[in-house]
Amino acid sequence: MNKMKYLLGASALALVLGGCGKEPVYVSPELQGAPAWVQMPQVKGKIAEMGSAPKNAMNDFGFQRELAMANARTNLAKRLNVKVKSMFKTYTSQTSANGGTFDTTAESVSKQITKQSLKGTSQAAAWTSKSGTLYVLMTIDPKSVSDLMEKNAKTAYGSDVAAYQKFEAAKAQGELDKALTQK
Repeated sequence: MNKMKYLLGASALALVLGGCGKEPVYVSPELQGAPAWVQMPQVKGKIAEMGSAPKNAMNDFGFQRELAMANARTNLAKRLNVKVKSMFKTYTSQTSANGGTFDTTAESVSKQITKQSLKGTSQAAAWTSKSGTLYVLMTIDPKSVSDLMEKNAKTAYGSDVAAYQKFEAAKAQGELDKALTQK
């Protein structure tokens, strides 16, 4: 009798715990049958983002595709802007060791890079839902973004603004040295 209670208790516990595993993942009816990249845009070796556009009243697929691609590029730009800023800070710390003030130039350079780097985007995939919404996967090569960032950073470092900042820093250092030697 004790064995029976033990087996029933163990079985009940196993059923309860077994039911606590993975909860079913809800997928919107709109996205049923969608490729994985629609919810998690990824392409090996690339920076990827997804954009979508609803079916339009004129059934103009070309316009719908352009809109979906524009939305994907906007998502890429947002993502790159964050990545570019963090990469740029690393680059700045490596190049500003000579005492130059480079921080004020960093903001405008990162914005330039985001605008220019989107020229290399390409559509990697497309999928149309049952409702007619078009989803596109856009990618860009991270090496081209990195190369452009480095080029723009070097250009900005040699700009008039950077030269003026160097001049002001040197002037301030000279005034400080003069004040210290007078006492």
